[in-house]
Amino acid sequence: MMKVSRQQHPKTIIAMKMARVVMTVRQSFRWTPFARNTDGTRPLCAEIVNLRQVRKRRKREISAQTADENRARHGRTKAQKTLEDTLRQKTENALNQGRRERPDGSDPS
Repeated sequence: MMKVSRQQHPKTIIAMKMARVVMTVRQSFRWTPFARNTDGTRPLCAEIVNLRQVRKRRKREISAQTADENRARHGRTKAQKTLEDTLRQKTENALNQGRRERPDGSDPS
């Protein structure tokens, strides 16, 4: 604790205590060049980024995604395409076999 002399006014004592608190708060937030976070990184330094490389990386990712979509869409063998067409026709025929026709020969749909 601080010693209070008789010459100091109580408001002066409070002001001195407040100044001491402000100084400790400032010191606790002071950045030092050797300060490190717990994971070893610097706390107030931003990551330096080359924008040209970021743009190229983004463009590569987009083109890779488009290539994956195209491979899934067009990258089938002839046997796979034939099998899918055959299965599709088979299901259409199964559905059409259960369809009723009207007596006048018109389509019900």
